Amino acid sequence: MNQLSWVLEDVVAPFRGLKECHTLNLASNQIHTLHPEALHGLSSLRLLNLSSNPITWLSEKAFLPLPNVQLLLSDVNTLVCDCESQWLHALLTQANNNRVRHGGGRGSKKLALKSNTLCAFPAQFANRNLVDLTLHDLSCSGN
Repeated sequence: MNQLSWVLEDVVAPFRGLKECHTLNLASNQIHTLHPEALHGLSSLRLLNLSSNPITWLSEKAFLPLPNVQLLLSDVNTLVCDCESQWLHALLTQANNNRVRHGGGRGSKKLALKSNTLCAFPAQFANRNLVDLTLHDLSCSGN
């Protein structure tokens, strides 16, 4: 365990020099969230492993510059499951429905390879898998 956390939560583009990086394994660290620009500069990235981190929230903006990345999430049980996680719900649901596990290449889409992602908050969703919730469940007050 490397204990990486603040670099990804507070720093813009910490990996900007890794333009040819295809796989980034950040599993088993202390990552709670990603800065919206944390992954900028990783234009060749195809696989991002964020498994076994205490992730509470992932910004969709962080993944926008990575149209072909495959996201590996397993053993994540600390998510805040609300309207901000609707995009991740859709991504994980698509991966589960398609049973896509490997692939890539031109024209591929962002896919989640594994989705053992459990909610911690709000309390009524604690220990429930994000993909088992509905979009109605993932609403925020006033939306």
